[in-house]
Amino acid sequence: MKNKFKKLTSLLLASIMMLVALPIQTLAAEWGKGDTVYAAMIGDFVGSDGKTYADKYNYDYIYYKSDGSIGKATRYASTHAKLGVSKNGIIQPAICIEAGVAYNTGSSYVGEGNNNTYLMNLPYAIRRDLKIALLCGFNSDTKSSPVANTNLDDFWFATQAVSWEIQQDLRTGYGKSDLAVNSIIPNTPKTAYYDQLKGRPAEKCYEYILNKMKAYSLVPSFTGRAKATAPTHTMKYNSSTKKYSITLTDENNSNMPASAFNISGVTVTKSGNKYTFSTTTKISGTKACTYKANRTYHYFQLIRHN
Repeated sequence: MKNKFKKLTSLLLASIMMLVALPIQTLAAEWGKGDTVYAAMIGDFVGSDGKTYADKYNYDYIYYKSDGSIGKATRYASTHAKLGVSKNGIIQPAICIEAGVAYNTGSSYVGEGNNNTYLMNLPYAIRRDLKIALLCGFNSDTKSSPVANTNLDDFWFATQAVSWEIQQDLRTGYGKSDLAVNSIIPNTPKTAYYDQLKGRPAEKCYEYILNKMKAYSLVPSFTGRAKATAPTHTMKYNSSTKKYSITLTDENNSNMPASAFNISGVTVTKSGNKYTFSTTTKISGTKACTYKANRTYHYFQLIRHN
């Protein structure tokens, strides 16, 4: 890889890592867009079994160029170091979200927003899943592993492995086996990152993180992720109750509480995976319904049947 490219991608990498891996409250108070920080290494990942985490073999990886096109290079098997960013003598841990790209210790970087060039070059699904992985896995608020009989390095490295699977476009879902070979790097096994923790304590953390991601990503099946494609549901009048109502079944079994749907003039009750929306007030036209689940807004519409 050319030195010029290494320098560019390292800059983007460090900027992104600082912004996505640090806790929100810390960013707001001390670490933010425009801040200058320095790259740091914090030693190797050492599992609770006393062993380091490392590549099992050489493999190819993809990287994104500044123009958005994709390049390919080879990573040669070695141990993995924990990455961090330093400011005023304080080091915060970080997650690498571009596998294989050089990270130069001591180099200075300037923090960017989450709309920087590198993130915008990533496909939407990859951007989304990286954010979910970092919310459900390790971040600098994590003081100990939430998984029994594992240590912080196990949990940190498991988060790292999941992040690499996502960024390398190997992960197809949130199940442990939801992996597929990336056609751009056909010689790289789909399990290139999983193999590094298979049979090790971090494997339990890997499973924990994926399960959390699956639960986090679930939203009711009768809603949509965009206003333009929001489904419309018709409320029918019930003469015995003197209400307009509709019962919708959540095929995703998201277990979203009824209280999440704060719709003016509409009462919402939940029984199992069924949600009943009712109102005594006639709806004129279509009533747009917006609710927030897992920090993301979702949409659907209610309309009355004459």
